[in-house]
Amino acid sequence: MLDFAGGLDREKNAPIKPVDADAFWKERGISKYENRGRRYSSYHGRSWLNILEQENDPTRTEIFASHTFHEVQMYYPMRVVRDQKYKLIWNIAHPLPFPFSTDLWAASTWQAQLKKGENAPYGQKTVGQYIHRPAFELYDMQYDADETKNLATDPAFAETLEEYKARLKKFQETMGDPWAQKWEYE
Repeated sequence: MLDFAGGLDREKNAPIKPVDADAFWKERGISKYENRGRRYSSYHGRSWLNILEQENDPTRTEIFASHTFHEVQMYYPMRVVRDQKYKLIWNIAHPLPFPFSTDLWAASTWQAQLKKGENAPYGQKTVGQYIHRPAFELYDMQYDADETKNLATDPAFAETLEEYKARLKKFQETMGDPWAQKWEYE
């Protein structure tokens, strides 16, 4: 979006006119020692402006995603790595039931299926599969785009699972993700 608005220095992959974060917060009377997260001098992502009219971009081979909460009461951290072949989802808070947004929870379609029990179908999954998520979900995106068969516990995919976990962990460490430390004690 910054590139689209004309504010991206493409060579540095950073804003054309960056704001000095320390000066910004000092002007507002907030200590530089307060937790404001890690500082970056450039973006880890890339502009998509140059590929808007292309169907495929061979230089973009994987994506990473994160989710911590949707509404304040919906705390459920998740991290994802996906490429053309597989998608790995790490449900960091997997022992907890998945928290639904208020509008989905109140929807008559969800409530009707919920009343039928955890084995009731809901799209391609069951109610129980939505509520109780495993620690890891691994899907073959070429043969299972609807993500119906979790391969994470299949011994035939053990090496693939470990490869994708390593990629996810490396990205988290690079980005300073505070949840990266959980790999050490999980």
